[in-house]
Amino acid sequence: LAAELGQAIGRLESLPGRTEGLATPKEFQDSIRGSRGCLVHLEAIRKEELIEQFGSPAFDHAVRSYARRLRTRLPSGGLLCRRPEGDYVAFLRDCAEPFALSWANEAAATASLVAVRTPDGKARIPLAFRARVSVLGSQTHQIHAEATAIP
Repeated sequence: LAAELGQAIGRLESLPGRTEGLATPKEFQDSIRGSRGCLVHLEAIRKEELIEQFGSPAFDHAVRSYARRLRTRLPSGGLLCRRPEGDYVAFLRDCAEPFALSWANEAAATASLVAVRTPDGKARIPLAFRARVSVLGSQTHQIHAEATAIP
């Protein structure tokens, strides 16, 4: 919570309309409107099972720790937003799809470094996240380009 508060205070001093790092859903939507880049959806695997076994507070703590780690790995101008469902969406501003795929793979691998812990600290189960990438902005249509390229 202290890290999130520090970032919120930093946002007050930054340029208006230019948000980076962790963002609220409204900030996220306002910031990506009209932008180009890639969206990366990060979804926890076995979420219900982990919540049932360790409890919601332990799972939420692990997911917040994961978000803090991801925030440090975001490229310049990148955003990370937690959805109400508990998963995350990252926006990688002005990046190409190959870079976004590489970043998404790294983000999914980073999840294994964070563990859900029992209150007594005896059991630690690593988080697992699935990442999906989609391009945001104007795209060229490959089918149309291939059809017109054939003589």
